Amino acid sequence: MICEPCCMMRRRLKRRPPPAPSTQPRWLGLTGGMASGKSVTAQLLRRLGLRVHDSDEAARRLSATIALPAIARLCPEAVIADKAVERLDRGRLAVAVVRDPTLLPALERLLHPLIAVDRAAWARRWPQHRQRWLVMEVPLLLETGLDRQCQRVMTMMASPKLRQQRALRRPGMDAARWHQLLARQASDGQRRRASDVVLASGLGKAATFRHLRRELIQLHRKITDRLPRGAWGRYGSRLGGHSSAGRAPALQAGGQRFDPACLHHRFCPCFDGELA
Repeated sequence: MICEPCCMMRRRLKRRPPPAPSTQPRWLGLTGGMASGKSVTAQLLRRLGLRVHDSDEAARRLSATIALPAIARLCPEAVIADKAVERLDRGRLAVAVVRDPTLLPALERLLHPLIAVDRAAWARRWPQHRQRWLVMEVPLLLETGLDRQCQRVMTMMASPKLRQQRALRRPGMDAARWHQLLARQASDGQRRRASDVVLASGLGKAATFRHLRRELIQLHRKITDRLPRGAWGRYGSRLGGHSSAGRAPALQAGGQRFDPACLHHRFCPCFDGELA
């Protein structure tokens, strides 16, 4: 197994980088076990105005384009010719991964550097003056050491039974592949100890969205000790709810109205849309 001992996770958390310089965006790492609700949470973060880089989507895109010749050399039966054009058959690739335990690590060594380059190019599209925070959604954030590049880490949690039920509903997933992928991931305890925010995803989207807003505003308070008066601007009165000493002490003196849904104004000052 590639999972590190808990003590390594704690030391890694202590090595978390300081807030990025003003010329660079800050990274919020989103991770969790398989079928723990990362994709739904990424959608909710986008709804709050944050930009999210999806590593799974990048892997699918890259494996069908620039990484396809290398995948053909690793697993020839997974690449088929369709009208003189080669394409990746993901069903065959999944079967080959279950049959050959050495294939999955080889694919990871091939794709992870390409995904890192894709993420860096994606981040350059959002200058710091327009986007203060960027989110990287990475299933193996801790296992690959990418948490060291993040100023904060958010982990999604769900019961093992619920996660297995969700995963087995996916096309091409069976019990053998589930256990194979699960063995390569960190345990829930390791993720919890290495995270700044832990969210449960088994209570529905509405509850997750409320918890997400609450946790993000608490996270922001840890990063900036005191917000300047008027920092929330016109977004501060969108959904009402007076601030209190327990929720937003920096805004109480200003007499402004406050709601965690307005968090995107600090994370994404250029956001000009409305929450659905």
